[in-house]
Amino acid sequence: MSGGAGFMKDSNNKLKDNHNLGKIREKLSYSSGKNDPDYRSQADLKSIQESIIHRFARRKEMNKIGWVSLIGILIVVTAFLVFMLPSN
Repeated sequence: MSGGAGFMKDSNNKLKDNHNLGKIREKLSYSSGKNDPDYRSQADLKSIQESIIHRFARRKEMNKIGWVSLIGILIVVTAFLVFMLPSN
């Protein structure tokens, strides 16, 4: 077992203590620093722009890889057809 009645009493006391701590602590103000709405909107705009640039760069990179892969496959198939088919 995990402690019985003593465990329940201890957990109830901790719950009451934590609840009372919430009443003692002062409320935080969200008007300065990173929580400022103006700062957040600028940061969000910057991160959106960076992610758009990153996506276009990845897309361009994937297109290059796709074309190189396609050309490689065509070369292999062409070489196979040229060298493996019997010629008269």
